[in-house]
Amino acid sequence: MRRLRFLLGLGILSLVGTAFAAGSTTVVVPAAVFLTDTTVAVLPGTALIVTAAGRWDVCNGNCPSGPDGATNGDLGFCIGGLPAGELLGSLDGATFFAIGSGPTKVTGSGELSLGPNDCAYYPDNSGELTATVIVYPISKDACKDGGWQNLSRQDGTAFKNQGNCVSYVNTGK
Repeated sequence: MRRLRFLLGLGILSLVGTAFAAGSTTVVVPAAVFLTDTTVAVLPGTALIVTAAGRWDVCNGNCPSGPDGATNGDLGFCIGGLPAGELLGSLDGATFFAIGSGPTKVTGSGELSLGPNDCAYYPDNSGELTATVIVYPISKDACKDGGWQNLSRQDGTAFKNQGNCVSYVNTGK
């Protein structure tokens, strides 16, 4: 925790995650920060659903966009041929995938970071997006040993107990 506070104080990391239901977190993603740590990990037997809203600008006031980015004005295509200004995700800080406004399913393993698709220079960016990250089970094992208490359905509703979680994995209900 001390290391996290130190990195936040230096402006190396941006972190504003607030749990609002079991398995759900809201995160403010500033445009001027390369990657924002969500503190949400994809663990074995789980997946994430990410949605985002808001406005930001990734080219010094000349190209406002939402989480889906845009290619108008000074905007073009950046990382992976995706539109500038699009919300990107990463589980390792080195490889990126499109998130946009979502809902976007994220699988794999690692801790989710989010950031703007900017072709060059982050300090001239402005605005922010608010992302909601929901952790849900895709394996019965994720529900065991109290795991159900940290998970939710894809719509963000909490499970009442382990059996309720296992049933959701089996039936989607």
